[in-house]
Amino acid sequence: MPATLEIVCNDDTCELDMFELADFSCPYCGQTESLSEVEL
Repeated sequence: MPATLEIVCNDDTCELDMFELADFSCPYCGQTESLSEVEL
């Protein structure tokens, strides 16, 4: 299984909590600059 990153979108207008990185943009709001890695 390939490694994945869990990402959170920090855009205040976005309602998505977090997701696994498949695309390099938020699948809910489409932003890219507001993404940051969730460190477990």
